[in-house]
Amino acid sequence: MLKEIESLIERFEELSQQELKERIEELARIAEKNFLFEVQFILLKVMSEEIRKEEVLDRLRECKRLIEENFLKDDEFLFITNNPDEFKELIDSLKMEGFKVAVESYNADIVDYIYLRRPDVVLIDNDERNHGIFLINVLNEEELSSKVPIIIFGQCQRSEKINAELLGAIDCILKPFDSDDVFLKLKNIYRLSNAYIKNNIHDIFTGVYSRYHGEIISKKEFARLKEADGSMIFMLLDFDGMSKINLMVGKTVGNDILKDAADIFKKNVKDSDIIYRRNGDEFAFMFFNKNILEVLIITDKIQKDLENLSKKYKVRISISAGIAEFEKGMKNIDELIDAAKKSLAKAKLDEGGRIYTSRQINEYSKKKILFVDDDKIILAILTKRYSSKGYTVLTASSGEEGLNVFADNKDVNLIVSDFYMPGMTGDEFVKKIRETNKNVKIIVLSAHKSESHVQKALSAGADEYITKPFSPIELDIRIKKLLS
Repeated sequence: MLKEIESLIERFEELSQQELKERIEELARIAEKNFLFEVQFILLKVMSEEIRKEEVLDRLRECKRLIEENFLKDDEFLFITNNPDEFKELIDSLKMEGFKVAVESYNADIVDYIYLRRPDVVLIDNDERNHGIFLINVLNEEELSSKVPIIIFGQCQRSEKINAELLGAIDCILKPFDSDDVFLKLKNIYRLSNAYIKNNIHDIFTGVYSRYHGEIISKKEFARLKEADGSMIFMLLDFDGMSKINLMVGKTVGNDILKDAADIFKKNVKDSDIIYRRNGDEFAFMFFNKNILEVLIITDKIQKDLENLSKKYKVRISISAGIAEFEKGMKNIDELIDAAKKSLAKAKLDEGGRIYTSRQINEYSKKKILFVDDDKIILAILTKRYSSKGYTVLTASSGEEGLNVFADNKDVNLIVSDFYMPGMTGDEFVKKIRETNKNVKIIVLSAHKSESHVQKALSAGADEYITKPFSPIELDIRIKKLLS
């Protein structure tokens, strides 16, 4: 569609008023067909208003800008690697076949990238420091490994292969690899993935809209409200401790709980409002022309109905929710979703079973965490992870830098430090911190599991010791425990 708009802009002065109208009508149809609703509404507005020809040209340029900034995606295959040259032959083969390919480093915000651009296949290069395994741990916790095929490249020793597959990878490919063989495998995976996702309007387990179609609807409604009167409240709802429930009663019963809960959602939410499943146990709700109080009343009814579900399955079932209101000044639907995500993160941090609005979140002071690690990839991932959970995050890449950052930020609530860093060991760093502050909480990370290393860190004044590679959930639990 971008080429058609560029062509229309280039030939703008040559076209008659009637030709221009016909071309814009056709572009509006193409925009709707491709789910470019923001663009469609601009074009429909041009058709319905009596505006000068010069203004029409400005609107077309605005459509071009929107497509370039928001809808041009290299999202069919996403390679995550710090050594793209190793994959050059495979990437070139995919591009020659007409596939779109994106290459990102470990430092990129991979979780948000996948949510925003929805690649059909994710390929992760597991380096000698196991950054790939750490990253797939993060994706697994976000339920992304069940939504998009993930392939790991590495040495693929038995333990690495089993670990990757337990975390949701569909294959572990030994390096160096046969590019032709992998190319054919990727074509088949892409074909199956594309057909499955795009042909399912409703989630097969719960009967509510699938994420794919829910996001199409949310973009369309957001674009409509930008141009018309009306209101929308976006709510993210997440089950508390669903992984523990699955361990207690089994995954099959856990799925039955989600199905019954979805029936409760549908019973309490009007047909004019929208529900879709974002991932495993997280659901999104769009309420139209309702105020916050009305939404809170609906959510309270849902909570009470879930209490009866708890009795049925003899296990405690509770939910947390984050609510955000549509504002005309918002640029896109992602701003609204981000506001709801921050509200939900705060609800989860406060022991769950709570509902927060974005207005309330702005009133809370954030806890500060200082991460100290010479591994910049780990720093980048942890920074994004805990910033999105509502924390203020500071970082340092050495013990000396960590001391300086802490000296300038005495209100830091928690320090997470690696044991081995340039110029200073973790226990030395902890001792120096304790010389100036006895109260700040400290977690030490280390690849060493020996009792002597643990004792060194704890004797120096650390509150917790976690061995690498660690689960993000384990770190979440330790942080939550120390800051509660």
